[in-house]
Amino acid sequence: MQFVQLTHAQRHAFEADGFLIVPQAIDAATVASLTRASDGRSVTPRSTSR
Repeated sequence: MQFVQLTHAQRHAFEADGFLIVPQAIDAATVASLTRASDGRSVTPRSTSR
């Protein structure tokens, strides 16, 4: 796996948003499998207060 250093803009977006979008990081078959596994499950947001 090749690692690429984040740009300043990517680092800023991660710090502001808490996530990165990495195109094609997971193949379509894995995405489909994860989608099937998570269908019907509800997600409760975590508290951001400290």
